[in-house]
Amino acid sequence: ANTTANSARGIHIHSSKHNTIADNTISNNHQGIFLRGNDCGSDDDPGASSGNIITNNNIHSNSYSGIFLLCHAEDNIIMKNSIVSNAQYGLISAVFSLNNQIYNNNFIDHTIQVYTQVYPGRVPRAKDILNLAAPTGGNYWSNFDTQAEGCDNINGDNFCDAPYISTSSGIPVKDNL
Repeated sequence: ANTTANSARGIHIHSSKHNTIADNTISNNHQGIFLRGNDCGSDDDPGASSGNIITNNNIHSNSYSGIFLLCHAEDNIIMKNSIVSNAQYGLISAVFSLNNQIYNNNFIDHTIQVYTQVYPGRVPRAKDILNLAAPTGGNYWSNFDTQAEGCDNINGDNFCDAPYISTSSGIPVKDNL
């Protein structure tokens, strides 16, 4: 377990596979965890940063984002993290970053909880998986945890009966549980 604070990026993984980032406290950076592949201008670099696991981290109070996935950050697992009070975004997935499994995280108090970025002229490819079947489930969203916000639990299974949907990027990002 490590503590990282007061830098541009708390943890920066660039074009690297099969790393585990676990049990860290990451705060007061510009970006908490930055996971990036190589070529943002091309679809020819699939899986440049793949197979990584980000788990059990406390990611808070960063000035831009908690987690930023960029340029072929694909097929990673992001689970069981507390992503709290990052100034703008909880998580950003951008430019050919897809098929990431993002579940059992706590997204608390961000201007935008999750954002899938699309650049002009690019085809939207928002294919990150934000939930697994019960009993594993999805994520906790602080802006979707009461009946007034649309989170009813009529059947008593401890999951909201309606999906959490973020449309902040123009692409619906949906967590079904």
